[in-house]
Amino acid sequence: KGTMQPRELSCEELRKKGKRMPEIRETNAFTQLFAPELIDPVKLLEEQGVHDAVVCLCGLFGVEKTLHVLRVIFDARQANMKLEPIPVSLALFTLDELVRSWASTGSRGDIFTINVDYRHYYYQFAIPKWLRRYVVVRFNGKRYHPTVLPMGYRDACLIAQVFTWCVVLHREEGEDALGVPSSLVLGAEMPRYIPLEGGGAIFVLLDGVFIMDPNEERHKLWKARLIRNEDFFGIRRKVGFYIRFSETGRSNCGGEKDPVPTDAQMKDASTFSGVEFLSRASLAPAKELPEAVAHPTWRQLSSRMGSILWHLRLFGAGRLLSDNPFSLLHQEAMLSLWSRVGAEAVDGWNRPADVSEDDLQSLLRLERFLRTCTHDMRYVARPPCVECVSSARIFAVDSTRKAMAYVQFRWTDGLLHYVGERAATFEKEIEQSEGELRAAVWAAQSQYGAPRCRQCQAPPLVLIGGDADGARAALRKGYSRSQIFRERMRPLFTGGWLRLETVRVPGEVNAADAPSRGRRASSDERCMVATAAILETAIRGLLTEACSFWSD
Repeated sequence: KGTMQPRELSCEELRKKGKRMPEIRETNAFTQLFAPELIDPVKLLEEQGVHDAVVCLCGLFGVEKTLHVLRVIFDARQANMKLEPIPVSLALFTLDELVRSWASTGSRGDIFTINVDYRHYYYQFAIPKWLRRYVVVRFNGKRYHPTVLPMGYRDACLIAQVFTWCVVLHREEGEDALGVPSSLVLGAEMPRYIPLEGGGAIFVLLDGVFIMDPNEERHKLWKARLIRNEDFFGIRRKVGFYIRFSETGRSNCGGEKDPVPTDAQMKDASTFSGVEFLSRASLAPAKELPEAVAHPTWRQLSSRMGSILWHLRLFGAGRLLSDNPFSLLHQEAMLSLWSRVGAEAVDGWNRPADVSEDDLQSLLRLERFLRTCTHDMRYVARPPCVECVSSARIFAVDSTRKAMAYVQFRWTDGLLHYVGERAATFEKEIEQSEGELRAAVWAAQSQYGAPRCRQCQAPPLVLIGGDADGARAALRKGYSRSQIFRERMRPLFTGGWLRLETVRVPGEVNAADAPSRGRRASSDERCMVATAAILETAIRGLLTEACSFWSD
């Protein structure tokens, strides 16, 4: 309830942006069936006062969870359009970071984990008073608003992520940091994850917390602190398990009063973010590949291929993209089919998939191979060493539909320094997302021929900061559904001549925006300072990881 209200857009501003308020279905079957129950006894909805203002209407619908339980979703499209987003970027860890941290922690010995899931997490946050008038539900001639943070409001996940980090990182004055580097907590951006000094890491995913630690004593201190902080903030757990992972397997390491996972629960206790940790040396996808359907619909084929792509991503996670047998750069035929699935889904989602028998057999062979695999941590690339990070090539990139630019920095004596900038126009107007990918590839290729690290002999490290989610995701994963993207970035991942890291630099503070529009980057000091702060935070995180891994 202490959350400040974002600015409300006026009708004139919405008109200039070409946006029209969406129509909300107020009387769908879900609302008719479940609204009475949500009002009482669940008390998810509360009747509004007769004098309370109504700015936006809100609908209700349900999404099926496991065991046929329905999750209530609020159709808050009007509120999402009317209110500006909270000016903080949601930062989430990548699969590569999770796998790389596991391999790094396991290289030190057994791993001790804390795996916590919070119960009905959004329902544990009372709705801010200002938000009530933007999410009004009408039912049987009366007006209601949710009593808790509504799932469907655009910034709900951001609020949840920030709060979970507060629960994890809160400490009393004078308390030990338990390995948390202050530079990562006090940076300009929300942390994606936190590598711990001396090994281990903390990962947060909305209502879930996963802490891995090679130090058993510190593991016990984290366990006690998290329980203390949950009580301090009034947060209730759904479940929490403590598991020890050895070279060959896993076992419970909780105390006498802690829940002991049954054999059936051990899988869930060892799973986080879709990854099942089998031992300190191996992991696998939490969900198995589905059984193939002989004559699938486009929907069934999409689900099947999505599972295959996840398995390939997980088994290849943490490897260098230039030395990765699971890389999707080797699966052009499947990615072309994946693009077709996306195109067909618009009109014929439930029609029989018009694909050849050769395509289906190819998927079947790939599935048979993947069912035999686990991810062996011996094949995970070591983190960049301190010298790699200190000599990293650092760029902010941006583009318009007509031109692209990059601004280069270097890390010297613990600070980021401006090196130079370049801009170039496109031969014709292109989509901005493609432009930002081209800018990133251009910046990276400017370092072609740079020497390997003298200390660890790894390829040179290139850090790219940009705003386009699609471009950053494609570079991070090494693939994209877009064939144009795949063709543009393929040269970066052949030959093994670089290591690539990406970080989000929002467009409104990106120093490369000015040169992409024909101005000098120095013309906007605010953007230069903000960009440098974000890139510095990323470098400090990489340095912490390097010091942790290479200290032994």
